[in-house]
Amino acid sequence: MSAESESRARRLEGGWRLESIGATEPPIRLVFGDSELARAYPGLVVGREPALCDRVLEEPTISQRHCRFSVREARLLVEDLNSLNGTLIGGEDLFPFGPVALEGGEILTLGRLPLRVERIAPGSGRG
Repeated sequence: MSAESESRARRLEGGWRLESIGATEPPIRLVFGDSELARAYPGLVVGREPALCDRVLEEPTISQRHCRFSVREARLLVEDLNSLNGTLIGGEDLFPFGPVALEGGEILTLGRLPLRVERIAPGSGRG
C-alpha cells in the first residue's frame, strides 16, 4: 500500500452498511457514516416518500416513513415509525417508536425487504 493510500484509509470514517439479501434486483445498499448519524437528530428516516425521508427505498412493502436510524454509544439504533408492514430483527417485530440497538450481523427486515446489518470499521475503505 502506498503512503497516499495509507493516509486515505486512516481518514475514512466508520459507519454501518445494510445490504439486501436474496433475489433483490438491483441489490439494495444503505450506508450510514458515523459522523452523519451523530449529526442527524433525532436520526435518519428511511421510507418510500422522498419529501419525508433521508434515504428512499423504492419497495412497495415499505411505508412512506418506515423507520429511523440513530446512534448511541457506538451502537446503531433502529426505530419503527408505526409502519404498516413492520420492522423486524431476526424475525421478531419491533414495537413502534421503541429504538432497538443493533450490533452488526443481524437480519433487519423492512416490510418484506431483508437487509444484513454490518459495522464498517474506520479506515477499512469498505462501503
